[in-house]
Amino acid sequence: MRRVLYLLTAWMMLALGIAGVFLPLLPTTPFLLVSSYCFARSSPQMRHWLLNHRLFGRYLRDWEEQRGVRRSVKVLAVTLVVLVVSAIWLGGERPAAIRWLVTLLAGVGLVVVWRLPVIAAAPSRVSDGQAETSGPASEASSLPDVIR
Repeated sequence: MRRVLYLLTAWMMLALGIAGVFLPLLPTTPFLLVSSYCFARSSPQMRHWLLNHRLFGRYLRDWEEQRGVRRSVKVLAVTLVVLVVSAIWLGGERPAAIRWLVTLLAGVGLVVVWRLPVIAAAPSRVSDGQAETSGPASEASSLPDVIR
């Protein structure tokens, strides 16, 4: 019974995390972290899939291995929140209460993002014993997967 509850919770959290990709005020990462935790207790195969997922895997592995996020992830998160809040204030007629509520929630989100520990970017690719330090491949590797 416990395994089933963990599995159901993992799938619910995964669904909310995926929704958070498209709804900037809904946080993605906490839901994915809870999903990974629950999958670890209910389905090791699904946890493995999540940790190796093309979009989410790197962020989850960064958190699990180094307890932090990359600077580029923080910059992207702050940029998206500022853009969404700006669009709410500038675009269309919305009640003032909604505008202020969104601004308050965004402010809380920005404080949380600001406080997340920053980790170093992944080391450059190594080929023939030499670290790759320039060129389009190394520049693209520092961008979040969503941008590439």
